[in-house]
Amino acid sequence: MYKLYLYYKNELMGNYKVKGDDFDKCFNELSLILVKDGFKKNKTIHQQIQTYKNFCDTILKRKRDCYKIKSSDWWLFLSCYMALVKFNEISYNDFIFMKIKRGVGK
Repeated sequence: MYKLYLYYKNELMGNYKVKGDDFDKCFNELSLILVKDGFKKNKTIHQQIQTYKNFCDTILKRKRDCYKIKSSDWWLFLSCYMALVKFNEISYNDFIFMKIKRGVGK
């Protein structure tokens, strides 16, 4: 197991437990359906990027303003974030996978 730590606009947005440290596998599990759905709705890449950025900006603002954010919104944020990385709008340097170490004797 790994933890994925996400930074958006230089702010730690959260961490998520993931099965591995392969970005493409995470993208395929979390964001591919979102991107494909956008194409099915005739949304261009540029339109999708704007939609994902707007959602991420909204979540960032809610976090900074200390508003409660639903779990489903965090997962959608993660999906949008991964899509933005895939579209080269967010750098691969803005997130990190860290292995979860097990305690001694566990």
